[in-house]
Amino acid sequence: MNKKAMSYQNLANGALAEQVDAKIKEILENVEDVNTPHKTKRELTIKMTFAPNEDRDRCEIAIQVSTKLAALKGIESDIFITRRSGTLVAYEREDPRQQGLLDESPPAEPGQRPNLTITGTAAASAAN
Repeated sequence: MNKKAMSYQNLANGALAEQVDAKIKEILENVEDVNTPHKTKRELTIKMTFAPNEDRDRCEIAIQVSTKLAALKGIESDIFITRRSGTLVAYEREDPRQQGLLDESPPAEPGQRPNLTITGTAAASAAN
C-alpha cells in the first residue's frame, strides 16, 4: 500500500484545494468589480481544527475556508415626491422646477393608501 503523506493538496481527497481555488476566484472577481472600493484588502482564511483521540494516533480534522470581501460601494440618488390625482409619485433626478411637478393633489380618503409610481433610470433597472 503506497499512501501519500497528508498535504493541503490531497487533504479530503482534494476538497481543500478545490475550495481554496474557488475562494481565490471569488476574491479576484470582487477585486475586478468596479462597484467595490479598490483600497479594501480582501482575505482568504483556512481554519483547520485538529481533534486527536485519546491514543493520539488519529485526528479528526474540521476545515473551514472563508473569505472577507470588499462590500459594494454605497449608491446615492435624489428623488422628488409629489401626488398626482391622489397617487403618490416619485421622480428620480427630474428638475423640481418643471411646471406641475409639485402640484398638490387632494389627500387620499382616510384609511386608503395611495398608489406609488416610480419613474426614472432606477425604476427601469428594477423592472428588468
